[in-house]
Formats: sequence, structure tokens, C-alpha cells
Amino acid sequence: MFFIFLSVSSLFAQDTLKILQYNLLGYPSSLNATAKNTYLKPIIQYIQPDIFGVNELDANPIYADNILTNVMNQTSVTSYKRAAFTNTASSNIVNMLYYDSIRVGLRGQDVVTNSLRDINVYHLYYNAPDLAITNDTIRFSIAVQHLKAGTGSSDASDRNTMVTGLMNYFDSNFPLGGNLLSMGDFNMYSSSEAGYQTYTTWSNNAVKFYDPINTPGSWGNNSAFASVHTQCTRLNSIGDGGSTGGLDDRFDFILCNSSVMNGNDRVKMISSAYNAIGQDGQHFNVSVNDLPANNSVPSNVLNSLYYMSDHLPIYTELEIDYTVGRAETFGKNNFSVRIAGNPAEEEIVALFEGLESGKNVHCTLTDATGKTILTEDHTAVQSSMQWMVHSETLPSGVYFLLVTHSGTQRELKIVK
Repeated sequence: MFFIFLSVSSLFAQDTLKILQYNLLGYPSSLNATAKNTYLKPIIQYIQPDIFGVNELDANPIYADNILTNVMNQTSVTSYKRAAFTNTASSNIVNMLYYDSIRVGLRGQDVVTNSLRDINVYHLYYNAPDLAITNDTIRFSIAVQHLKAGTGSSDASDRNTMVTGLMNYFDSNFPLGGNLLSMGDFNMYSSSEAGYQTYTTWSNNAVKFYDPINTPGSWGNNSAFASVHTQCTRLNSIGDGGSTGGLDDRFDFILCNSSVMNGNDRVKMISSAYNAIGQDGQHFNVSVNDLPANNSVPSNVLNSLYYMSDHLPIYTELEIDYTVGRAETFGKNNFSVRIAGNPAEEEIVALFEGLESGKNVHCTLTDATGKTILTEDHTAVQSSMQWMVHSETLPSGVYFLLVTHSGTQRELKIVK
């Protein structure tokens, strides 16, 4: 085992992931799946989401497969996959997540149980296009949920119980945060509702959630929020069991925690991209396709939105920074350390950026028991440098690199 410290030029790159969240109105509802697919396909082909979360999918796995085969993977597109089917609550409708496996990988998934419907948490990673970058290092988790409907106080209490269960899950599994998103049909009428407050005022700042478009208020039947309403797409019944009355409620959301909001760990919400597909702000209490003409989407997509569901889908984008290594920024002068390739294989490579020339860089590598593997001191000769450990003789396991520079410290976890 030997060690090298040398100058390096940084490798920066960015990409964008498209996220779509949609209540499918009991797919296939009173329609057969073929008819429903006729409406869903133009929407998917228009958006081409990398990640597609859904609510109100019939609790029969054949319908999850039907969407995958006959909507997502069509013509030249064959790379979509779906998550595992769950229904621990024995509900008649469930959630699902579809993802483009070329762009995104699924590491695993969990269920937050309650008596009404499963809340599904999907653990994803970004598939970097550069083979020099180890996949499964840019990670994020997305909760997909369909909260209790209804205007009564007991309904609001049930929604808050479901949200509290999810937040407790995040507290237990991500106590220090991470890249977290939560999306679905929340069925909430205002930001003062207990469930929304639980999301946005949670005591652990690392996991509490933010509205990317920062639009609090009493959304229900309030024309001041016409541009963010997501339900109902129809004024009158069309016979499929959907709600009526026109667009007048904001039920559907994609929220994120501070890490995603601010891009602290290479995944950042592009707030300017957040919108309800088909929402032009001009159709309060009328159908989405009523006059005045809605030109926010192509006419065939607008027609599909009207017939597909009584909800509009929510769209947003994530900016992915797949600079080589895992960014850990701290201290003054933007001093940062990145581990390139984590889990590590034959070598551990740390990239140092924003160094103060002439100042000492002290490195300590320890194993999981706290035993010191090595300590080294180097003098920064320029702002970017590289520290490399040829680690063939190190056993597989967890290691920690403690770096001290200009009075600041940071400890990074390394898996070999």
C-alpha cells in the first residue's frame, strides 16, 4: 500500500432528470385498460419522464405491468422498469413508480404502513453516463403517497397521521438528512392543515420538507391560486367516477428537503421547472379544455389530460451534478473534498478543491473501529490536488477519511 499526492483538474458535468407525479383515477377505473392507455400514452410521450410516480393504480399487479408494457415501453423506448408491487394495507388502489433504467437505478424500497394505504419509499440512484464515475453514488429517495380524502376534521387528522408516520420513518432512516422528495395526492385544502405543517415544521431540519414554488395559503376554491390548482380537470361528469366542478383545488405535490432544495449533495430541485401539466391559470372552476383556449400543451395532450384523470400531473426537474466523486463542501474559501469512486476498489482517491496555497492538508484514514490506518501531511501548492491510496491490501469494509485544512475539518465515509 502506498500513497500519492498530486495536482488534478476537476471533472464537472451536469444532467437533468424529469419527474412526473400523477393520480391515475383508479386505473383502469370504469374504462378498460386499452382505453385508458390511449389517453396516458400521449402524456408520457410528451413529457418523457425519467421517473414517473402514480397513485390510484388498481390493486392488481397486472395493471402495473400493463402500463409498463403498453404505455412506458413503446416504439423505440424499451428501458423503463417498475418498482415492486406492494399492498400491505389491502387497499383497492395502490402506488407505483416507473423509471428509465438507462438514467436511473432502483437500489431498494420500503413501505411505511398505515391502516389506509401504503406509503412507498423508493431509493434511487443516478446512472452516470461517464464510465469513469461509479454508479450508485448519487442517491436520492422518493416517497409516493395518496393521503386520505375528505373535508372533515377526522379526514385531516388521518392525513396527518399518515404524514407523521412517514416523517418518523425519515427521522429513523435519514437522521442526518440526504436527498429526499415526497410526492403524491395529498388531498389537502390549505397549508395550515396539520399534515402540511408536519411536513414543513418538522423538528429535524435535515428531513423537513419545502414547497419548491413556496405557495402557502388556502388553496381550495380560491381563484388567487388558480395557477397551481391540480384538481378537477372536468366541470361535469364524464361517467368514469371522477370529481366534477372544474379546477379549484391544489391536491398534488412534489416536496423536497433542504438538501435537494439547495443542491447540497449533487441533487437540486429546479424550482422554475415545477408546474402542473396543462395548468395555464385561466381555467378556475371550469374544465381544463374549456374556453379560453388552453395552449399550455399540445391539443392532443390537453384532450388526454381531460379524459385520463380528474387530476393534472405534477412535473419538476432535478439537476444532477455528476462531478467525479462525492462532493462534501465545508469551511471557508469553499474548501471541498470529493471521494472519486465510492465504493472504492483497488485505490481510494480523494480530490481536494479550493485549497489555500501554502497551507497544510492533514489526512487521517481510520477503519470502522477507529484504528488509524495512516496519517499524512502535505502542503497545498495549488487550489486543486489529489490524494491517492493504493488499497489492495486493505480488507473490504468501511473507512473514514478525516481532512484538516485552514482550521476546518470534514470526515468522509468510504466503502471498500
